[in-house]
Amino acid sequence: MPTAHTITLNSAGPDPNPVSVTHGDTVTFTNNTGDVTVLTLPTPPAFVPAPESSVTIANEQSAGPYTANATGGSYSYTVGRTKDPRGGTIDAN
Repeated sequence: MPTAHTITLNSAGPDPNPVSVTHGDTVTFTNNTGDVTVLTLPTPPAFVPAPESSVTIANEQSAGPYTANATGGSYSYTVGRTKDPRGGTIDAN
C-alpha cells in the first residue's frame, strides 16, 4: 500500500531528512521557511508526474504530491535561494 510522505521545509532545512520511499509512494513538500522558497528536484525518473526542475513555493503553501517512480537509489534536492540553500535526500527502495 503506498504511503503519503510530507517533507516540511523550514529554516533549518527539510524535515524529515532523509526520507525513504518505495515505488508508488507520494511526496508533498510544505514550505514553512517564513519566505518564498525554491525547491529544486531530481530529474526523471525519480517522480511522476515529472515536476519542473525548480518549483517556487510560497510560505505556508505546498508543492506536490509527486509519486515516487524510482525503484532504487538516492535522489538529492535543494531548498532555498542561491544564498544559503539547504539540501535533502530521498532514498528509493
